[in-house]
Amino acid sequence: MAIKNVVVAGVTGNLGPPILKALVAAGTFNITIFSRPKQATAPAPALAPPSATNGTASPQTVEVDYTSIPSLTTTLSHLHADCILSLLPHTASQTQTNLIHASVAAGVPRFIPSEFGADLDNPVNRAAPTYRGKVGVQELLKTLAAENQITYTIVYNGAFLDWGLAHSFPVDVGRREAVLHGGGERVYSTTTQTSIGKAVVSILQREEESRNRVVRIAEANLTIKHLLGLAQEVIGGEGWTITETDVEAEVAKAWPLIKQGVFNRETMMPFIHRAQWGVGTGGHFEENDNAWLGVQELDDEGVRAVIRDEIENVAWEDEIENVAWERRLRMLLGEDEIENAAGRTLDENENVALEDKIGEDRLDQDSLAFGTGRGPARWLHY
Repeated sequence: MAIKNVVVAGVTGNLGPPILKALVAAGTFNITIFSRPKQATAPAPALAPPSATNGTASPQTVEVDYTSIPSLTTTLSHLHADCILSLLPHTASQTQTNLIHASVAAGVPRFIPSEFGADLDNPVNRAAPTYRGKVGVQELLKTLAAENQITYTIVYNGAFLDWGLAHSFPVDVGRREAVLHGGGERVYSTTTQTSIGKAVVSILQREEESRNRVVRIAEANLTIKHLLGLAQEVIGGEGWTITETDVEAEVAKAWPLIKQGVFNRETMMPFIHRAQWGVGTGGHFEENDNAWLGVQELDDEGVRAVIRDEIENVAWEDEIENVAWERRLRMLLGEDEIENAAGRTLDENENVALEDKIGEDRLDQDSLAFGTGRGPARWLHY
């Protein structure tokens, strides 16, 4: 059975835009985007029947209540959905579980869970607390598939190459920072978000070949040190901040906090770092599915091209972001307070007072640490 009617849940995250762009560009799918209601009591959505489009129309957006399996079931039945593509955050395992049960009730044949990262078939990663939600979703799908109630495809693509270059994961070309996890000499697999989108299209178009299995994508296989070297070739070797971490020591430090019930970035990220750059955690996909997914492995020049593109993206995003943030601050604070803040780091009392005044319009805590880091407040420092 050809997959035609695709429902995408969670398009506002990192992968949403590139995957949605690839689905639309394919021109063969009727796409519906699920979103949460913008108000507490949302009116019932007016759904366009799938037969009204030929796979080339713009996606329609439908507000849904993810907490209600009956409501989700009704919506999926009306849409005659062939596949649910979940791009929900890893913290939304209950939401994915509800979607899976609704898919079974509505007769949706395929579910692609929100994986798109480390290889969770590796037993070390599978036992990590960071991935408990994802593992639970996988186990549910495998159980239901064994009962012929649904089929699934699980996608592992390693770290995001392009996104990582702007977020110190592990090399940041905007900040000129690099983190050598585990010394930076272990080969790992990494993939651009654009290629992940193209691979998802191939998975949907090859329904039989992708049924009830894991697929692995590895657009580039390299070490952190090699990626850093390529970045320095492109933008120069001056002004870099390079740190080194021991991934096993990070994990050992996190465990006592986890046992105390502390689940935050500080305790979860060490396991993500270990999955990519640890020993024996499968961060390097020695066997992959690039060929039938249409993903071509990048050589050094291909990686340099990704780096150049990301440098342009970082510059453009910073310019737009900083101008928009400056306008908001001028509206909220006034010229005198702006001049007082510019070019220096505020002390704790000033920061607190400024945060109170900005209130919900501020973006995040780091953005208000004027004079530190890259972000919306960067213009104040430079």
